[in-house]
Amino acid sequence: MKKAIAAAWLLISFSIYSQPTVGLLENDSLSLNGYTLFTCATKSFLIDNCGLVINQWNHSNPPGLSCYISNQGTLIRCSAIGGSFIAGGAGGLIEEYNWDGDLLWSYEYSNDSVQSHHDIAVMNNGHILLIAWEFKSSSEAIGNGAQSNSNYWPDHILEIEKVGADTVHVVWEWHVWDHLIQDTDPSIENFGVISEHPELIDINAYPPNTGDWNHLNSISFNQERDEIMLSSRTFNEIWIIDHSTTTAEAASHSGGNNEKGGDLLYRWGNPQAYGRGTELDRVLYGPHHASWIPDGAPFSHQISIFNNGVLQPGEDYSSALVINPSQDSEGHYEIGPLEPFGPINSTWIYEASPPDLFFSNNQSGVQGLSNGNFLINSSAQGHIFEVTQNSEIVWDYQLPLTSVGNPLDQGEEWNFLGGGRTFRAERYLSEYEGFNGIELTPGDPIEANPFPSNCIIYSDPLSGLSELNLNSLDIQYWSNTNQVQIEYSISENNELIVYDLSGKTVHSSTFSSRPHIISMQGMSPGIYIFRVTNMDLHIIQVKLIHIP
Repeated sequence: MKKAIAAAWLLISFSIYSQPTVGLLENDSLSLNGYTLFTCATKSFLIDNCGLVINQWNHSNPPGLSCYISNQGTLIRCSAIGGSFIAGGAGGLIEEYNWDGDLLWSYEYSNDSVQSHHDIAVMNNGHILLIAWEFKSSSEAIGNGAQSNSNYWPDHILEIEKVGADTVHVVWEWHVWDHLIQDTDPSIENFGVISEHPELIDINAYPPNTGDWNHLNSISFNQERDEIMLSSRTFNEIWIIDHSTTTAEAASHSGGNNEKGGDLLYRWGNPQAYGRGTELDRVLYGPHHASWIPDGAPFSHQISIFNNGVLQPGEDYSSALVINPSQDSEGHYEIGPLEPFGPINSTWIYEASPPDLFFSNNQSGVQGLSNGNFLINSSAQGHIFEVTQNSEIVWDYQLPLTSVGNPLDQGEEWNFLGGGRTFRAERYLSEYEGFNGIELTPGDPIEANPFPSNCIIYSDPLSGLSELNLNSLDIQYWSNTNQVQIEYSISENNELIVYDLSGKTVHSSTFSSRPHIISMQGMSPGIYIFRVTNMDLHIIQVKLIHIP
């Protein structure tokens, strides 16, 4: 037997020959394996944990702003079409696409009186909850006790059922304007003591400059509790309302499972908004995205919030946090006389070290995952990453797109002025019912001129590299014959690709039998990357120095 030159090959390396600048930066074994959805400019992408594109949808309009995959496997996306309401997050159009990118349904909710914006919630029955502005003149506002002469755009919520290709049936609705309080004019019906009515919204709290008053920017539905959660950037709070009401009850102060009609069941983040605290008691600063953590996960049924940290005391930085609202034995949210809603402290919080490394002044979101990790999207940084409860980053992705949706070259730096952003990122597991019957086949990464990847898809995120250790791959190289022999412990349907350091493929082959021998005759001296992929998409990679 010819003598193997063992020193000529290197062990598995977790860093490529040049550090990636965009796309996938890290995929650790502790990451929750799944598929991440986001929209940027006129494109939406679903990628796997290695940053490879599973599917792409192309659109005619920019985002307005969120998108989701329904339990039927369709993409439902908010689109921006302009309109009479000029403010951040303006949308006006909701569209549904099939897996192949065909437009199945669209609904325009935009005219001089109303416009949808920011976010939707896709319900299990196929209905959609949407956030929208409605126009109220300054005279209407003053008639309700407003001290500002501005026009108001209070928010409202619609539950719509899709009908035909472009119409809907409105199933249910709720309006902020039905739940106001003011303490300046006793002659108006909604007069009262603000601190005695935390369930109502003070019309004189944070009066609008341009009409956009509440600036609700996220909506989440809890089917088990039949409740809706909203986040308000201007009030610096999250709100929870009862969805079990009829539309008539939702406009009143009684009815529903909680016998409170459409009044707020819970609010948190800024108790001075309802007269039960001061600026020192405020926790949230321009928040985006509040949602319930799913059943069965660590922190199950608690609430995750993205706190943008805009204009907070000290330096600007964002955080992600979890809170656990206090409830009585019947599940109603508790609040003491003249006390704010609790809790005082969060259950969990993520801040970068140092904190200012993580800051997005707008948009963004956080998703509590089933393994106890959190997927965080820092929109203004074009950055999507996953952290453990110990704040360790275990999945790291820099959006490899420009602001108009063109791919960046690998090695090119994302920058604040021209880099792409996404309003929200959502992680879906492979067993999600919306993927039933769909081939989730990975393609190429989004970025142009990608480096060869050493990313591994972990079937069991807790097992790490145990099934892919050095014993599973043995490479022997004979310089006198320019041959490489590959022994791989998984013996079926393996693919071998050999790259040079420019990223060019110099050899590709498939093999099932062992050993697998290839010739490097004619290849220039240098370092080559051997990548073996088996049918389960486990990837293992080795660098080899070729010395003819």
